[in-house]
Amino acid sequence: MKKYIQLIILLIVANSYAQNPVPFDTIYTQEITATKFHLGQRGKVTLEIDDAGHDGLITNPLIVAEGFDPGSITSPEKEFGDSDLEDFIERIQDGNSVDLDNLTINNTNQRYDLIYVNWTNGTDDIKENAKVLKAVIDWVNTNKQGDEPNVLLGQSMGGLIGRYTLAKMEKDGQHHDVRLFIAHDSPKVSEKSKLLKIPSKI
Repeated sequence: MKKYIQLIILLIVANSYAQNPVPFDTIYTQEITATKFHLGQRGKVTLEIDDAGHDGLITNPLIVAEGFDPGSITSPEKEFGDSDLEDFIERIQDGNSVDLDNLTINNTNQRYDLIYVNWTNGTDDIKENAKVLKAVIDWVNTNKQGDEPNVLLGQSMGGLIGRYTLAKMEKDGQHHDVRLFIAHDSPKVSEKSKLLKIPSKI
């Protein structure tokens, strides 16, 4: 009798899930390797992706280039170093901004697909990681659906890498499809957040 009741409960739960499915966890990873060598090696990153539609598609990309991350040296046991997408989301939540929540992390109203760039070597040469960021932008442009342009947010050192990457791509006549570049706490500009005009020269 007990097993029979347990079976009925399982069937009820299964039917409930079928009618009201739990949202698919759309945070997934993608490894990217630079296509060009720098100082005899090709840089790598791991992307953590939280797509707004919860359908595995990228339609409105917000690429976040993390800052200086010594985790590969100081905390090699951590998969993504000292900072990752989870830390980024927690900082947004701590900001208590409804508008920012709706743009980036609200499961119902989320507008942007978060693409968080975890440097394999977060202390590497800026030009080295710029080659990887270029590969990330190329990958996003190849895989996104629709024609919505990209937004690139560079945090601290990531701001330097982002600025350099975009300038280099423009100099080389390459299409980055970035409509807005935000350098947050980037040391080359100031210690405060700045909205930067994408440089045309490097």
